[in-house]
Amino acid sequence: MESINRKLLLSLFVALLVASSFGWKPSTETPTAPIVEAETVAVDSAFVEPIPISFEVEKLTAQPHRLPVLPPHVIDAETLWLARGIFSESKQPHEQALVAWVIRNRVETRYRSKQSYQDVILDPYQFSAFNVNNIKRDFYVGLNPYSRTPGWQRALSIAYHVRMATDDYRPFAESVRHFYSERSLQDGAMPEWAVGLEPILPQTPFAIDKRRFRFFDGVV
Repeated sequence: MESINRKLLLSLFVALLVASSFGWKPSTETPTAPIVEAETVAVDSAFVEPIPISFEVEKLTAQPHRLPVLPPHVIDAETLWLARGIFSESKQPHEQALVAWVIRNRVETRYRSKQSYQDVILDPYQFSAFNVNNIKRDFYVGLNPYSRTPGWQRALSIAYHVRMATDDYRPFAESVRHFYSERSLQDGAMPEWAVGLEPILPQTPFAIDKRRFRFFDGVV
């Protein structure tokens, strides 16, 4: 038995000498699993559960600037058009929320026979940024759920929550479908449709600067 062990050790020693002559040496590294690329899975928005907004919609009135950014797949075409409209009118969240309600009022009352948010926003001479001769039109129409223009993602969230909110959160009557901004008027004169009318006061904790926005009820 002892002679056999000696022969085995001698054979092993010879094998190591031969292997070392070809540059082999024992590895001291810990074996690792091969790197596998993660598969990209496309999300079908038709099967995505709606985001629960019952606790977020409270912020529409008091803290619209604190609404969370939403994942792009929950932004449908109508929400996108509503966001484009409010973002073109103001960059301040509480003003955007009020403008969003005016646009929603127009859609729900079929004002000027328009039945969608896209039709309301593109209605000629109603929202100036979308007039065909406005140099800013292409910018606003080009905004999408993935755009990273400062403040845009928040506008998307405000638009989404206004669309999904119940009537309890409406800051004024459904018949409030007009507003204008004195500071944005080129000649400083109020629109003809506003002559002789008193602006309404939205139910909001924010003070509304009348030079920035005035809202009107019952304009035909």
